[in-house]
Amino acid sequence: MRRSTASIACLAASLLALGACSRPAARDLQVGHFHLRLVVPDGWEHLDHGREQIFREGETRISLAEFAAPLLEGTTPPSADSMAVLLFEQVFDERRLELWKRERRMVRGAEWIVLSAWDRVTHANQTRLACVEGGGYLLVLRIDRGPIERANAAFEGLLESIEFVAAETSAG
Repeated sequence: MRRSTASIACLAASLLALGACSRPAARDLQVGHFHLRLVVPDGWEHLDHGREQIFREGETRISLAEFAAPLLEGTTPPSADSMAVLLFEQVFDERRLELWKRERRMVRGAEWIVLSAWDRVTHANQTRLACVEGGGYLLVLRIDRGPIERANAAFEGLLESIEFVAAETSAG
């Protein structure tokens, strides 16, 4: 009976340890003016380029970067919505894509604008972009290349894991 209880206790401890080891660890990063913590999707490589973070798996690539809207002297900073539209025009229109879905989503206390686009003619080549404003800058998460079927789960996982942290607590 003791051996059975000890075996069960050992098995339970092993399962707890295995569960703790299998959870991806959150990483503290500084992306331009943004201090944040996120979880890299399992199986994806992370490349830290300071203002731009790259996540890739094979030929599929997602980036996280800071975007600053150009300001004319004496003008007020643009709203997050107008910055998102400007960004959309710069990123998507050059590839002949059109916006087909736009939504606001609260993620860990931050209001994100999530844009989905596709080819104007065929409605193929879907891609996504999410942005959040902070201090006149946008933090932008976007699928740069790869099929939506492969990239979407990683995009959602990254978006849902992003948490803004105070600069002094970031290990970046």
